[in-house]
Amino acid sequence: QVEMLADEVLVSVIMPARDGECFIVEAVESVINQTYTHWELLIVDDSSSDGTLDIAQKYAKDNDRVKVLSMPDCSGVAKARNYGISESRGRYIAFLDIDDIWLPTKLEKQINFMKLNKYVLCFSAYEKIDKQSCSVGMVGVPDKVTYRGLLKTNVIGCLTGVYDVMYFGRVNMPLNTKREDYAFWLMLLKRVEFAYGINKPLAQYRVHTASATYKKRKIIGQTWVLFRENEKLSLLHSLYYFTHYGVRGVLRAKLPKIAKALGVLKAVE
Repeated sequence: QVEMLADEVLVSVIMPARDGECFIVEAVESVINQTYTHWELLIVDDSSSDGTLDIAQKYAKDNDRVKVLSMPDCSGVAKARNYGISESRGRYIAFLDIDDIWLPTKLEKQINFMKLNKYVLCFSAYEKIDKQSCSVGMVGVPDKVTYRGLLKTNVIGCLTGVYDVMYFGRVNMPLNTKREDYAFWLMLLKRVEFAYGINKPLAQYRVHTASATYKKRKIIGQTWVLFRENEKLSLLHSLYYFTHYGVRGVLRAKLPKIAKALGVLKAVE
């Protein structure tokens, strides 16, 4: 049971939002329906041109735990998240994009897990879904990961990550990379030995298949830049981790049975 003082265990949920009127209801409802009720939802509208802002404002009017913030001139997801972080009041920070969904016990299980074990950084397994919210696969996670381990494979899905403000402070996402969420978790793992995983699916990540191949090609190049420019890895270390990242990515995406046999991909419990 989670029955503690709200100001000690409030969770701030940061939701960047731009042109997502077809998904925002599912995303917001998945927060409202959490079994853990000590949360605030900060929806950061990034100059939406559809009905996203109107829907968000209606939720804020009907629920005093929902707050709507507005960004000018399509500032981008990293700046939107950082604005939400700056306006947050919670002991814990969690992230949910407008097209993704949390399962009802997500916060309860993670916050209990963190408080019971005195962990300050946590993530979980998740399910991949398509535009119609149909399952297209599961992504398992290890029990824990180090900074060096995360360089080999980004096992922290941003929609599952939670960090403790009392330990880290209100940390912002880097603005000098296109891999802002990956860079963010790497940054936190430089300050703590492990991030701890719950290998049960607690969220649903929406895969937009039309752009998936194009995005993967872009991510490969952006990951190399991240290693060299953000993480300041030497050429040799960059090649080492980049090779691991690429090979593991192919195995996880194309050959999941082999990936599981090699321990590169965890089967979901």
